[in-house]
Amino acid sequence: MAPRQVHAARSLERYWSGIQPWPTACSECCVIPVALQVYGWVLWACALLCVCVACALYACNVRSALRHWGGAATHVAFVLAVYPVVSIAAFMALVVPRTQVLSEAISQEAVMLGLYHFYCLVVAECGGPEHLVRRTEGSLLETRVLPCCFYPCCILPRPKLQPRHFKVLRMLLLQVPVIQGLIYIAILGLRAEDVSVYLSNYIYFQPLVAASVLTGIWGIMMCLKAAEATGARPRARFLALQFALIIVKVQCGVAKTLPTLTSLKCLFALNPSVVVDYYTRPKRELKQTGTLPTPTRVMLGYVNHTQKQKTEK
Repeated sequence: MAPRQVHAARSLERYWSGIQPWPTACSECCVIPVALQVYGWVLWACALLCVCVACALYACNVRSALRHWGGAATHVAFVLAVYPVVSIAAFMALVVPRTQVLSEAISQEAVMLGLYHFYCLVVAECGGPEHLVRRTEGSLLETRVLPCCFYPCCILPRPKLQPRHFKVLRMLLLQVPVIQGLIYIAILGLRAEDVSVYLSNYIYFQPLVAASVLTGIWGIMMCLKAAEATGARPRARFLALQFALIIVKVQCGVAKTLPTLTSLKCLFALNPSVVVDYYTRPKRELKQTGTLPTPTRVMLGYVNHTQKQKTEK
């Protein structure tokens, strides 16, 4: 059980304070400052400022939407809420590193819900499905759009646009947050069970995530084509929302790959006498009291357990 205790140690406390048990060559435990220190404070301060700016902009835009969008103001509020939610989730992952998977799940779900409400907003802006069909009388439903705009998707039929088609488009978009939520519940369950199980099986969930997202993108692109036939121009707003989804994926990818590519220089921003005390305190307390400090006992238990396993093998 000793290795399990070390793995489940309070990483947030060590991350903030910069104190981490570390075994030396003589199998004794020293406590070494390894936190980001000044890098971390600058990074957290800049991230908090960005979060505050995003929340302030959201409040101002929602006030304006309530005055000018009427019945569609709810959809506008949901779409605009994507940006502060993603910002807060990213800040949470920055301050508490072990919540990175939870942050990714929250961000992904927020973007997918925003995508569904964006569809509702576009349809409401055009006056509803029936009014949109009347304004585009005789138009075809463009099914050969991204991501189904290449061979063999060019054989997809292009039926005449009817109100019932918008129910199908709604279902294509509504499945995205539902399926994404179920997938991330499974991923979080694997992460809670064992990190190694999560890392070895995470890649198998990606085809399901991609298929769900691409299906939703296909549905919203067909809706945009139908709306553009009435003279509306919603594509720029859609690109802004899609950019948030790209940022979420890029951020999570960087968080997974950056630690394997580089490392920050360790800063000893302590007085030399304090650093010496970190190295000598375990042995001194052992002579005086007959016991070791708690971090030292935990790490020595882990070292002894590891050595015992090697001997048995």
